[in-house]
Formats: sequence, structure tokens, C-alpha cells
Amino acid sequence: MSGTGTLTRADLAESVNRHIGLSRAEAATIIESILEHMSSALERGENVKISSFGTFVLRDKTQRMGRNRKRGSKCRSNRAGS
Repeated sequence: MSGTGTLTRADLAESVNRHIGLSRAEAATIIESILEHMSSALERGENVKISSFGTFVLRDKTQRMGRNRKRGSKCRSNRAGS
């Protein structure tokens, strides 16, 4: 894992490179392919379940009231990224 405490695509590719022996480019291509396949399934409304790891599900979130900290005014949040 990189020093930031966050596991990145590059970290995953490096792990595949070390454990399986593929080149870094081949490992990165495999990681990108897996993530693209997962993203496409989620876009189609499917859930993604990886046994012994986790389940990925898209959820609809309702809007909430937020606050502009600089102005103090209230605004609606679309909750993207929340």
C-alpha cells in the first residue's frame, strides 16, 4: 500500500506483479479490466459480489440540506460521493 493509507490501482497491480510474476503492464491491464467489468455491472444495475471480500451495491440517496461554509447559506446537496 502506498504511504497514504489508501490502497490504489497501482498497489493492486504491484501485488499481482509480485505474487504471480506478470509484468507490471500486464498486471495493470488485468486490474483495469476487473475494475471496468465491476463498474459496467454496477451501471447496468447489477450487484457485484466477491466471495470472502464484499458486495458492491449502488444505492439511491435522498437529497439533504447542506450549508455553504463561506456564506452561511443553505443549499441542497445531491449527495454525490457521500
